[in-house]
Amino acid sequence: MTPEQFFELGSSLALVGWVLLAFISPFWFKVPGFINGIIVVLLAACYAWLILSKFNAGDFQKFSTVEGIQELFQNKQMLVAGWIHYLAFDLFIGSWIVLNARKHAINHWFTVPSLFLTFFLGPIGWLSYFLLRFAITRNYFSEN
Repeated sequence: MTPEQFFELGSSLALVGWVLLAFISPFWFKVPGFINGIIVVLLAACYAWLILSKFNAGDFQKFSTVEGIQELFQNKQMLVAGWIHYLAFDLFIGSWIVLNARKHAINHWFTVPSLFLTFFLGPIGWLSYFLLRFAITRNYFSEN
């Protein structure tokens, strides 16, 4: 597969996952398990293939500088691997948000803005959920 095909596959899988999380998970409680057990695993497999087929031991030192990261991302395959990395981790965090909200009896529909933000802005979405959870539970160190 080409990097473009991996990009399209990864983006499509992630979009399906986010739609399931936001709109189906209130009605089908196994959505987070399905997402983590199937979609995130498939994204991780794509990531592994992209990285392992291109990455070499000398590339590890490139992670220590901005210039090194920039050099890695000039390669389209590594850039797509980075994108799939984001997709997998953000989707995993979205699943965690849904499960954590259930655990703390937070209405699912209150979490949808945080899910949307996590989909597009990763850590900002998680932060918004954390603040929502604090506002509802009044417990900063709620059990995760």
